This record gives sequence, structure tokens and C-alpha cells, in this order.
Amino acid sequence: MPTPVITNNQLGWAFQTSFLNNVKPKASFLTQLFFGGRETILPTESVELSYREGERFLAPFVEVNAEAIPVGGRSTTFANVSTPNIRIKRPMDAYQAFLRRQPATGMFISNGAPVAAARAQAIAEDSLFMSEMIDNRIEWMVGQLVSSTVDGKMVLGYDATTGNGDGKSANWRIEIPRATDVDITLTSTARWNDAAPNVQSDFLTVKRLLAKHVNAPPTVCIMDSAAANAFLSLASVKTDLDRRNVDAGTLALQSQFNESGAIYHGTYMGIPIWEYTREYVDETGTTRLFLGGQTTAQGLAIFAAQSALSDSTIYYGCIPDHDAFESGAFVGKRFAKAWKVQDPSVYTQLVQSRPLPFIRRPNAVVVMDVL
Repeated sequence: MPTPVITNNQLGWAFQTSFLNNVKPKASFLTQLFFGGRETILPTESVELSYREGERFLAPFVEVNAEAIPVGGRSTTFANVSTPNIRIKRPMDAYQAFLRRQPATGMFISNGAPVAAARAQAIAEDSLFMSEMIDNRIEWMVGQLVSSTVDGKMVLGYDATTGNGDGKSANWRIEIPRATDVDITLTSTARWNDAAPNVQSDFLTVKRLLAKHVNAPPTVCIMDSAAANAFLSLASVKTDLDRRNVDAGTLALQSQFNESGAIYHGTYMGIPIWEYTREYVDETGTTRLFLGGQTTAQGLAIFAAQSALSDSTIYYGCIPDHDAFESGAFVGKRFAKAWKVQDPSVYTQLVQSRPLPFIRRPNAVVVMDVL
């Protein structure tokens, strides 16, 4: 996608903030699958999260003229959580601003662009680069939610002791309670890389679990490459995998995620099967997988009932910045501004956001370790 042009008189924070909040982000596979564009902009830095449980109660019968019988509500657990703060910046000296080479072209000045326009364009490119870093962090957060489980909880954030390993970033963590039976580890001959595993039984187990917990069927399965390799090599899967029965929604997703590290393999027992291999570089410079967070694929298969995720959302907390507060523009997904320092002569571009993806019904996701 070509970089939109910012003119020199649009370098103020108001335009830059509006610019970033209106640029369509690149498709992020997990974020789109589990949240579908659902977002909630907060006027506060924290949010009260509620976890929904309990939809299997029967309404009691009463006599025609009898008093109504009081009933309890669905079980809901509340927690007040501060949205994590992302605040990043990039300094840019005069050479970087005015002599930055464009792909397949000469440098800005040799192209005849005015100096001010060259600087504005360089700032726009840096803004988009940092905004995409934030999108990557959100995808990482979603990947953690759907694939990282500890003691029967969805876990988002870092270990309180070891942190993220870079010694600089703030450590932040929430745990979302959920049922223990939606975390499955296959053992012995049941593993998909064994001689004759019963994959149909595993898929049926998932369907029964989701029917039990959220009264909804699985609508998607995402595998890492190790799980997909084992799955696709099975004779029973080769026979029963439907590579032709693709509905319009799946076709749209295939087109949208064509370059996002997602591979569509077909449907099995009525469930669309995706393989997700996209990687990121963490704070220590280590390349890891968005699905599972490990350096290599571990054999994960994630099942989800998307109809039970319709009230999940990505919260955005307010931006704690003087310019943002003074203007009243602190409510939004992104805040951006740039400023110039005279000595040394440097322009600095800053982008800030406070995203928190939250799955309100954590039992709508089943995590299966198949190897």
C-alpha cells in the first residue's frame, strides 16, 4: 500500500492522530478471526472486565396465580484492569528526513520535492511503521489469549518475575479464569504423529465441549505448522478433508489473509482448517510464532466458536499525554505527534496507544496440544 502524503502544514498532532486513526490497518489473521473489527474506545485508562458463565439453567414452572419465582443471573466475574500502555518514538535527523531513498526512485531532493514536503513524507512513513508495530503487538496479545493457558486460565502478558527479557519494557499480565477441560493435551497413541490416531474422535470431543460450555459449534480451527503437517499426513484426513466446499465467507477470508501467513486447507467435519505461520521479533531479538509464542511450532490446534465471541472486543484506554489531555483528544485508538530539537537537529515522531483485547467467554476457545 503506498504511503499517504502528509503536507508540511499538517505536522501537528491533531492531523497526525486523525491520519493514523483513519488509515486502514493491514489484515491481522488472529485479530480479525477472533474480534472481527469489534472495538471499544474508553474515556478512562482502566476497564471493568466481566467474564460470562452459566447459560444452562431452566426456567421453573409455577401455578397460574402463584407468585413469580426469583432466579439468579448468569455467573459473572468482574475485574478492574488498567489497559497496557504503548508509547514509542523514532528520532529522525536531517539526512533521514530529506535524503531518504524511495523504492525504485532517487532521493527526495533529487526528485525535486520541496524540503518541507520531504520531511512531512518521512514523518508519515515513520508514523505508519510505528502504527504497524502496535498492530503487531495486538496480534501478539490475541495469540497469547487463544493459545497460552496456565492452570486453567487464559493468560495475557508476561511472567511477573522474568518479564519480557529486555529489562526496559513494563511487565503487565492478566489471567482470565476458564474451564480446565477446554485445554487438552493428547498423549501416547492419541497424538496426531502416532501411527493411527483417532482425529475424528478429537474433533467430536471439541464439538461436545463447546456445546457444553457455550452452546455453540466450532466454526474455525487454526493449527501451527507442526500440527498441520501431522494432520494433513493422516490417511483418514486425506480421505475426508473437503477442499472444495468453500463458502463465500471463507473465500473472503482467503483473499484478505493471502499475505498474512495464513493458509486455508479446507474443511474437516464441517470445520474450516487454517494453518498460521506468521512470525514476529520479540524485545530480545528472538523470532517467534504469533500462535503459541515459541521459536518453533509445538503442535497446537486452536478451535473456536465464533458465534460465542460476538461480545468480545478490543478496548482502547485513554492516552496519558499533556497535548492529548489539553485538547480533549485523548480518547481514541492512536495518538501521534512530532517535535523538533535544535541541537542536535532532530525531528522525533511519537505514537501511543493503549489496546486490550478481551475475550468475554473464554470457554468458547479450545486449545489442543496434538503432539
